[in-house]
Order: sequence, then C-alpha cells, then structure tokens
Amino acid sequence: MLCVLAQQRTTFRELKIMQAMIDSLLDGFFGNLTSSKWAKMTKISSDTALRDIQDLINKGMLIKEQDGGRSTNYSLVIPVKQ
Repeated sequence: MLCVLAQQRTTFRELKIMQAMIDSLLDGFFGNLTSSKWAKMTKISSDTALRDIQDLINKGMLIKEQDGGRSTNYSLVIPVKQ
C-alpha cells in the first residue's frame, strides 16, 4: 500500500498518517478519521490537516463520508487487485 502512496507524490507527513491509519485498521480501529484527529496525530494546525486531507482525496486515497459540518469524517480507499 505504501509503495502505491509513494508513487502519488505523497508527502512524508501524509505517508506517516496513512500508515498509522492502516496500522489502526489492522488493530481493530474504532471511530472515524476527522481533520481534528489528523491535526492531533501529526501535530499540525487544523488548516494544514484539511489541506492534507483534501490532497489525499484528490489523489484517490481518502473519501469524504456523507456527514458534513463538524461531523465530517474520511475513510481510506483500499485498492482491490483485479
């Protein structure tokens, strides 16, 4: 998965958080990814977290769930080999 991310010109910070999300999923992660969680995990501002998330959405690595406003959350896009 990380080799696919690296091909997308992903920043080190984005790679770090994506790896943490993957690790969390494998460990039975509960809850949703939000921009505030992203900001806390990476020790960045909420504005920078939103920019990172939007970049990963544009690269097809995250999707925005339907809830909006303060409850906006994001999910990993897990590629399926064909």
